[in-house]
Amino acid sequence: MPRASLTHRISRLVAGLGIAFALAAPACAMPDGDAEALYDAGHFLEAAKIAEARGTAASLAFAARATLMHAGYVAEDGEALDELKKGEALARESVAKDPKEVEGLLDLVIALGYLSREEGMMRAHEDGYGHEAQRLIRQALALAPNNGWAEAAYGGWNAEIVARGGRLIASVLYGASRKKAVEAFEKAVKLDPGNPIIRVEYATALIRLEPKHPDLDAVRAQLAAALKQPPKSAAERILQAQGRKLLDAIGDDPPGDLAALVKEMTPFEK
Repeated sequence: MPRASLTHRISRLVAGLGIAFALAAPACAMPDGDAEALYDAGHFLEAAKIAEARGTAASLAFAARATLMHAGYVAEDGEALDELKKGEALARESVAKDPKEVEGLLDLVIALGYLSREEGMMRAHEDGYGHEAQRLIRQALALAPNNGWAEAAYGGWNAEIVARGGRLIASVLYGASRKKAVEAFEKAVKLDPGNPIIRVEYATALIRLEPKHPDLDAVRAQLAAALKQPPKSAAERILQAQGRKLLDAIGDDPPGDLAALVKEMTPFEK
């Protein structure tokens, strides 16, 4: 493979790290009842402010999740980057306080994926974002081997690397594969079958892995299961709305461009 081609594919690979599981934060003890209620109602920045003030590893992780949620799905273009950097800082502070705080680890992975798009693809590669994200995910899985969120994060990470770098580069540089992505998502669904976010993320991963010829039956099954669940928070409502849009596109004759829809839905996608 020519050097220029390899460099380009590595750049595209790094840019996508962490994006697939933008909402994949584990269930945990919430730092404050008011913060939880605000988050569930979609007032993400207000929830983050209350949680940050508590200053514990768990509350800082919650604040990071809320901030990144707003940055990725709600903020205007002029505000999103500042919120992203704030979310990264909160996640790093959480991990510094307690390296065993699983949500903080996964939130930092999310932030690294978002930043890789904003800071430039080669710079992200040079800064080691990909390997840092890989290390954080492995740490989270070691701490929470039966946590559906952690497994979904691993599945999404594998899917993004394969989709953006190609199977050969993904395997050689990171040990990632389509098989690992599917296996991780299957485990995540078994661990947390009533979680609509995990199912929507699984469906979008299947589309990213095979953008031209996705397994429509498998995608449809995950989306239908996701939409059967009553949403418990604004985050779930947002992801279910994306799932509905994808399911409607599958029902079109001929089916809509699912890969384009996934790209449109992905936070910080350029």
